[in-house]
Amino acid sequence: ESVVSKFDMLLTAVEDVSGLTFSVSYSRALFKEDTIVRFMSYLERLVSQLVLTPAIKLSALKVLSQEEEEVLLTGFNNTEYPYPLDSTILDLFNAQ
Repeated sequence: ESVVSKFDMLLTAVEDVSGLTFSVSYSRALFKEDTIVRFMSYLERLVSQLVLTPAIKLSALKVLSQEEEEVLLTGFNNTEYPYPLDSTILDLFNAQ
């Protein structure tokens, strides 16, 4: 069913005898479907951790999957660049 949302994104949670049910409505002008699917996977991961370990500290919760964390920490942070070891930083700036 198509519904026009009053908000950029609206997350609704309903509890019944079978558990929690989440639904989301969002502005398609602002969000791609795959972004919302990713956000919902984050929510599912957080809720699962809270259900399995109710006393868990917020700082211990993992939002990202192991794969996403690896990409962010090593993939995007791959800043190694070869440079002449016999030059100082000042030499390198002056060479530009």
